[in-house]
Amino acid sequence: MKLRKLWHTIPLMVVAALVGSLLSASDAGAAGPRYRIKSWYLGSAYCLDGNSGNGGGVYTWSCVNASNQYWYFDFIGSEGYARIRNAKTGLCLHVQGGVAYPALIVNGACNDTWDAWWKGIDRMQDGADYYRLTPYYMRGSYCLNVPSSGNGVGTMNDACFHNEPHPYSNYWTWSPA
Repeated sequence: MKLRKLWHTIPLMVVAALVGSLLSASDAGAAGPRYRIKSWYLGSAYCLDGNSGNGGGVYTWSCVNASNQYWYFDFIGSEGYARIRNAKTGLCLHVQGGVAYPALIVNGACNDTWDAWWKGIDRMQDGADYYRLTPYYMRGSYCLNVPSSGNGVGTMNDACFHNEPHPYSNYWTWSPA
């Protein structure tokens, strides 16, 4: 009798394992919507671009229809922080050198280090929502900045409120791509 019950149980266990693995695979592949992150300071004509590979700088470039300018927000915990992951490379925004400022923003592994966690702090400008992207450990004191206009200009982790002569160089917006 016990052997008979085991044979009835095995197909149920196999089905449960298959369903579980299919759900896990679809959850891992589900990335959510992808976004273009645009600089308000540069007139929204420039997008954040992560086409430089692991350890390479993240920069702005004229917005084009390319996956290296698409980003996913992988939310972490309940405080609104996210890893910002590039659709082409699968790498995330990091502050070069970890807890440093001013510092370059680079591509790196999407891990659980605090230099890869970002939060958008809402700001209104000209009637539109813009955000300052701040790393977790800086909590609104330092933000993702673009120091000047043009293709290939590297982004920096720099002061959110001390960015003269370009007071809006740390204002960003994003929209589904």
